Amino acid sequence: MRRITIAALLLALMASTQSARADVVAYQGVVDLRAQGHDFTVLHHHDWSQSTQANRAAMMKTHQDPFRDENNYGYIAWYTLDGQLVRRLPSPALTWLGVSPNSRYVIGLSKVMLDNPYQLVVYSRAGELLAKRHIAPELACLTPARYQELLRSHSRQFEVLRERVWTSGGVVYVDYLTMGMPERLGKLWRVLYPHTCRSPWSPNFSQSVTNWVFWYHEADPTPEVVETEGKPFALQFKDPKGRLVTVPFHLEVPNR
Repeated sequence: MRRITIAALLLALMASTQSARADVVAYQGVVDLRAQGHDFTVLHHHDWSQSTQANRAAMMKTHQDPFRDENNYGYIAWYTLDGQLVRRLPSPALTWLGVSPNSRYVIGLSKVMLDNPYQLVVYSRAGELLAKRHIAPELACLTPARYQELLRSHSRQFEVLRERVWTSGGVVYVDYLTMGMPERLGKLWRVLYPHTCRSPWSPNFSQSVTNWVFWYHEADPTPEVVETEGKPFALQFKDPKGRLVTVPFHLEVPNR
């Protein structure tokens, strides 16, 4: 029987991913964004140039957590209207930044996939991180029984995935297609690959090979925080074709 390597699976995935687009060079953008609230201003900066490549690579190979203090490649900062810094927090790379009409929420969206574990973030006006989500056009879809079987034999690897496993409508979704995950998950990555399916949130998400994930309407995403009994519940936005999509802040964790 021919052995299938991680490299071979990656090449197959790149070739089969729906609407995948080639990237000529790796993303190296240096970006500044600004959004205005009623009584504060929010700025975002990220630097994906060669000067930060080593730190980004180390993050992707280990914890994949851009919210740690050692992040020297991206931040989001709050200022008073007269320009006084209130707080500055590490963040993933963002390509869209906004404040809700009532100034209760700060919303960040990103189409950057390279070295960027999260494409959706929502903060309170006081800087509390309310939601973070990795967005991908594909993930693994498992039956509950298959998930339990894999969990028993790969429990340590599932700990790496943490919040990227959830259940809805009788399906267990495993968001495993992040750069660096093949090495971190080992055999589990190869086992999950045959279960790859389209995102349950929208069939209109797509990606390039390494740089970009296209999941929101770039001209007019109109993201809105949906509240239930006065508490934030989900983010609603337009996908690339203008269809309204709702991504919950908290996903149901399957039984372990």
